[in-house]
Amino acid sequence: MEVKHFKLISAISQVGSLTKAADKLFLTQSALSHQLKEIEEQLGTKIFNRINKKLVLTEPGKIFLDSSGVILDEISKVRAEIKQHIGGESGKITLTTECYTCYHWLPKIMKNYNRDFPNIEIRLKTQVRNPLEQLLAGKIDVALVYHKLTDKNIEYIDLFTDDVVALVSVNDPLASKQFLIPKDFSESHFITQNRNFEETSFYENFLKDGKIKPKKLTYIQLTEAAIEMVKEGLGITAMAKWVIKPYLDNNRVRVLKLGTRGLKRKWYVATLKSPGSPRFIKNFVEQLKSQISL
Repeated sequence: MEVKHFKLISAISQVGSLTKAADKLFLTQSALSHQLKEIEEQLGTKIFNRINKKLVLTEPGKIFLDSSGVILDEISKVRAEIKQHIGGESGKITLTTECYTCYHWLPKIMKNYNRDFPNIEIRLKTQVRNPLEQLLAGKIDVALVYHKLTDKNIEYIDLFTDDVVALVSVNDPLASKQFLIPKDFSESHFITQNRNFEETSFYENFLKDGKIKPKKLTYIQLTEAAIEMVKEGLGITAMAKWVIKPYLDNNRVRVLKLGTRGLKRKWYVATLKSPGSPRFIKNFVEQLKSQISL
């Protein structure tokens, strides 16, 4: 059964003849006769009776017409919703980052973005272990990442480069150093925000080559809670400078470079490559680029 069949039955029931229905649908009477025959053969029953040169619905035809109205209304509704979605009149953006709790920059962006797209909902998906896999699966729309996956379906846009730094209590012996080296972490109690410590950029790019692992690891998801533990001298941590900036109290903690040159990490905005990508997603990416400041 095709959409044209539902349109045909609806048109004939309104005008009462194939000739008038053909004019209404801009088709030939022969084409409509053929379509009507197809429908009746598929259903195994007559849809219309000819009474006084007029086509009158049979009881099965009335059932079909009722369903036609529902189906055609739904099709019209779907088309309207898709048009609104493409035009940015409605829709949602599901967003995630590789830093589970670094969303302090988001309210400002949302405020500006909502002026142009007031009906677009922005949803956060936190604690996503593999953002790019989620992107490819269609479960998120925008990912802020510092790892790249080689896949022709993903588009990456350079966002910024940040510094991963160490955070120690002012009372920690390490606080007197100008920078830290991997060996400084071998006897440390390290506070990590990632359950999979060996997947962090800090471990991969700073500790791994020297086969260094902290003596003790504690997982704490919340940035603020991790920093408070450092302030109390309960451990040390390493985070992106732009993440910890809103929480810093330099009277109680010291921020130290990792290595003589520091540890840099490049961030990207990742989206799916799609010619038909909604305008509101492209605009959101543009605002990310222009408004995230370090």
